[in-house]
Amino acid sequence: MFENIENLKRIDLESISVYEMMLAFMRFPVFCNLPLELKPDRAVFRSLRIKDEKTLHTSKERISYNKKADFYNRASVPNFPMFYGSITTGRSQTDLDRLGINKDEPNQKQNHGYMVNILECSDIATVLEAEGSELFTVGMWEIQKEIAVGSIFNHKPFDAYGKMAYEKLLDYYEWINTQPGDRFDIARKNLSEQKALNEYMAEVFAKPAKNENDYKLSAHYSYRIAHAERENYYGISYPSVKANYEGHNVAFHPSVIEEGIIDLKRAALVRIFKKKNSTDIVWNWEG
Repeated sequence: MFENIENLKRIDLESISVYEMMLAFMRFPVFCNLPLELKPDRAVFRSLRIKDEKTLHTSKERISYNKKADFYNRASVPNFPMFYGSITTGRSQTDLDRLGINKDEPNQKQNHGYMVNILECSDIATVLEAEGSELFTVGMWEIQKEIAVGSIFNHKPFDAYGKMAYEKLLDYYEWINTQPGDRFDIARKNLSEQKALNEYMAEVFAKPAKNENDYKLSAHYSYRIAHAERENYYGISYPSVKANYEGHNVAFHPSVIEEGIIDLKRAALVRIFKKKNSTDIVWNWEG
């Protein structure tokens, strides 16, 4: 029905070039994602695995984004890195009960945004039969001025939270029908395709990745939002696969660091101890 979307579905992710992938997304006249507004003092947590305990992340720059990332990730293409983190959610106790994690939180207001990001980085926390321990550096960053990111919503793994997805969809229609400007005039003329694209890309973001190729669609979609749509969005927000879609990640354009839009406030060393049916967390915040 929508040829541009069908073209995306037919892409051979192993063989397609960067240019061809970018061209596939350029065929869409505009991207109109419902903006998620992040206000000052909103916490963003970024975790980094310490594989060699002699090599700690001892500076602000080392806790920041990887400037030399030359590979695909969920929301970034090679040589165009993004700042990845997790934001607060309203499902903290549900997350912990389901994962068997003991509640030990530094600040109730943060609603375990830090836990979501640790899950994103951990090799063992969400694997039922896994046992062992891992060490992380966790930075708590704060938004310094209000910004917006494009949001991913309304996909099948959210069926258990269908009401929230439906309300988001209503928000989307209300928002897109009330915005002025040529960009939204174009979007309104192609509203069915916009809706179908949002739903398809939400499914793409929800798929666990087996290798780097599996990130190509979501990465180039994010590149378009964070770069070509730069005046509208500072990045993208999407549900966390590792947290069973009950937590939210963000991928920011690097300008959030360069322009001081987010700033590091605290850092912690966090160790998780994993047994088959439970995970314990030991953390130590530093100012």
